[in-house]
Amino acid sequence: MNIFAIELNVGSCLPLKLIVMKKIVFIIPILLFFVSCGTTKKTNSETTEISKEMSAEVKARIEQRDDAFRNEGIDFLAIGDNPEWILTINGEEQLLMINVSGKEAIRISLSDVDHINYIDMHVLSGGDEVQLISKEEETIDRRTGEVFPYKVTVNYNGQTYVGFGKELKMAEESIAEVPMQLNDIWALIAVDGKEIDLSNKDIYQPSLQLNLKKKEAIGLTDCNNFQTKFIIEGDKISFPPFAMTRRYCEGYENVFVKGIGNTASYKLDGMTLYFYDKDGKEVLRFKKVD
Repeated sequence: MNIFAIELNVGSCLPLKLIVMKKIVFIIPILLFFVSCGTTKKTNSETTEISKEMSAEVKARIEQRDDAFRNEGIDFLAIGDNPEWILTINGEEQLLMINVSGKEAIRISLSDVDHINYIDMHVLSGGDEVQLISKEEETIDRRTGEVFPYKVTVNYNGQTYVGFGKELKMAEESIAEVPMQLNDIWALIAVDGKEIDLSNKDIYQPSLQLNLKKKEAIGLTDCNNFQTKFIIEGDKISFPPFAMTRRYCEGYENVFVKGIGNTASYKLDGMTLYFYDKDGKEVLRFKKVD
């Protein structure tokens, strides 16, 4: 079993030691330098200025930390304080780990989760219950200048932990796997493999606008609309539960919203976009809006 340690020490902050074993990452929570340094929320301009002040040495150590997690298959990292805590997700091994200062680390299997979702995920495993909610909101470690893209709330066995997080997958690889043609407006033309009736002009044709840069979707069902984040990697795509206006609509709203919620993968064929559920069954079909 390969074991190595990484120690990070920045200024007056406490050092971080990562004891890394093959397939398992153990964290000494009390020594999380990026938590004990303190965090703060900043405006975009302040974010840019603080990030510029980050020394090359600090950047290198942060990259070293993240690379150590990546090498162990960690796809998502979240941290916080009061008390210090850390959460990691290994997508390939379908494993979530939570380590709270002063408590034993917990390993939770995600094998029963249909699609691992870093934005909104609720897991029940044995006697453990975890809800992970990530909101796109830049948060900064004010001592190091490290910018985290997500504000994170973890509800774990009746306790709430607030902090921030980041995805650790290589961004360039993820972008390369996703066709940019998805970044458009798509009009619904079929549900469950059957074309919808567009002859009635009084019934609205639902549509979906995808923004790959923001990973954001805007849906128009008829008299209601919604806006939500989505998760996409390769040919996998999913939409976390979302809120929407509640006016009564006729037409295809219910089947459209249900199909979005059941979507697990997609296929792009020219001007046609297919959504499939976890069993590979077609749930929705769209045509690109000219």
